[in-house]
Amino acid sequence: MSPAASTSSSSPASSESAKSYKGEAKLEKYDTSAGTYEPGTSEHPPRNVPKPIKPANMNENSVAGLYSTVAFYAASFQYFVTTGDRQYLDQVKVDEEEDLSEDDEAAQYIAGGVAWFESPKIVITLTTDQPTKSGSGYTWPSTFVFDYGKNIHYAQGQTVPMPSTGTEKPQKGYMTGKYTGGVWEVTIMIYDLSDNS
Repeated sequence: MSPAASTSSSSPASSESAKSYKGEAKLEKYDTSAGTYEPGTSEHPPRNVPKPIKPANMNENSVAGLYSTVAFYAASFQYFVTTGDRQYLDQVKVDEEEDLSEDDEAAQYIAGGVAWFESPKIVITLTTDQPTKSGSGYTWPSTFVFDYGKNIHYAQGQTVPMPSTGTEKPQKGYMTGKYTGGVWEVTIMIYDLSDNS
């Protein structure tokens, strides 16, 4: 192998390790063909909710692949709590211990048009440039916001203030990622449930 070939073959790894992913894990592409998004009101649930598009590199065994999985997970979770439809969330492998049963129950009401949040926002912010290798996987310090909005609206016309859970403010924790079976398995671990006031 020539020195030039050796240099070029090592460049992707070095550029990968030098890239900063710090900040909000944002999905780059959504399907907006349904029309302009309208937040929920007391009269109707959110309309034309943008559909997350799975990144091409999401299943790569790389930090970029892990980042894309985290971004798609955040977008898919937001779509799930907005529409009650978990088809995108089901495309992300999560730790079997992660319990979404409460969310699934609420999703049945949302999907059925019985109740809805105005405009929920799910944000995962990575607080370091890169994750840390931890055993056979990675750990990525993060903060999490699960803001369901100010009100819950019901089809019968009732509006109820959304109780504060503390999760509408950034909660400290970390994402874990383990590459297994050709995909990333991710888990949210929150260790700061204080009100951060």
